[in-house]
Amino acid sequence: MKVLFLDIDGVLNCMCPAPMQDNDWIDLDEWRYGFNPTLVARLRYVIGNTDCKIVVSSSWRHHKTYAPFQNGRNWREVLAEKLHKSRDEVFAGETPSDMTGQRGIEINRWLSEHGEGVDSWCVVDDETVDIEPHIDPKRIVKTDMRLGLTKEDASRIIEVLNKGDSK
Repeated sequence: MKVLFLDIDGVLNCMCPAPMQDNDWIDLDEWRYGFNPTLVARLRYVIGNTDCKIVVSSSWRHHKTYAPFQNGRNWREVLAEKLHKSRDEVFAGETPSDMTGQRGIEINRWLSEHGEGVDSWCVVDDETVDIEPHIDPKRIVKTDMRLGLTKEDASRIIEVLNKGDSK
């Protein structure tokens, strides 16, 4: 199994100054604080080219719902729908919260508990200061919070995941 440790804010939404799809009407709350359609399409491209599963490392893992646009729906189901998959097809779990604020430690803990069947893995996040001391930098794809998941970021994730080295 290939695993993508996924942050949400700054990856699937961004603070870009204008909607990224010229011909689509985009709910600004969803676009800035939820799931930007262009960025989700890039994640869908990653999944399609790697068959990876998502492990949520985002602070969103602490919430069933997160943004008002979801109308009380579970955000994991909303994201799975936007990825054109079932929730079970998309998610392999979430990192444990050890309350240290060190997501790199939490990722390593998840891998030690569940990593036996993991062939390769990658971390995508816009804020990596708590990840970098604990994770090989070759496994980290750092996004720009103003842009979210770019085409280049998606290509790098695919490259890391398709190498097939879990060590």
